[in-house]
Amino acid sequence: MAHQTRIMSIDDDRIPPTRKSRMSPVHIRKHEPDIDNLNQEVCDRTMGMLNSERPTYLYSNPIVTITCEKLNPQFFSRLRRYQAEWCKRAKSIFGRSPMRKTSNWSLGPGERSLSSKQRKHFKYLTRGFCFTGLLFVHGKNVPHHEWLNLENDKTH
Repeated sequence: MAHQTRIMSIDDDRIPPTRKSRMSPVHIRKHEPDIDNLNQEVCDRTMGMLNSERPTYLYSNPIVTITCEKLNPQFFSRLRRYQAEWCKRAKSIFGRSPMRKTSNWSLGPGERSLSSKQRKHFKYLTRGFCFTGLLFVHGKNVPHHEWLNLENDKTH
């Protein structure tokens, strides 16, 4: 199945620019997910961007990749919008139960030999890439429970 990627700037998404300050543009790349290879597809795309483009802020889930150099309210506004959009689509495709039981299907034969701590981290990344999306700041993953603190922190 051929996958299409659409690159958009914040202007394409009809967010009015603020007049008070000049914000770093938010770049949005939309993707058509490959349901049969969800985790690997999103992981490869995200790691490729982190290694080549090195964006300061990057959010990635199966349907979108959002980047910006300087944190601004539009980044989190778009993140929340596309996170909710994907969660609705995923629920209609997978149902609610599989989303909660990611561990039942995310570990392959090679991963079963990992330590308990490594397996827990692997499941976290798999769930993030497949469902909630993952946020990276300066190339490091930010746990979901810290997103609100980052969103409210005006020093970035």
